[in-house]
Amino acid sequence: MLDELMDITVYGDTVYVKNGKFTAKSLPVLTGDSATLRLLFNTVFDFRIVTSSYIEVDMQPQLENASA
Repeated sequence: MLDELMDITVYGDTVYVKNGKFTAKSLPVLTGDSATLRLLFNTVFDFRIVTSSYIEVDMQPQLENASA
């Protein structure tokens, strides 16, 4: 999903990331066209649905059985 929105190769580029931490260099920005912005918001919305479902279906039973 995210590879359509940004260039994720920056995570392997030492200009942007060194020793597992971001450098001061700004990440490349999204283009401002409406199709890309629509894709961004749809992806965020889908990600929210997927993570909420995961928490409710998979994590909630585990929390109920967890010891304090």
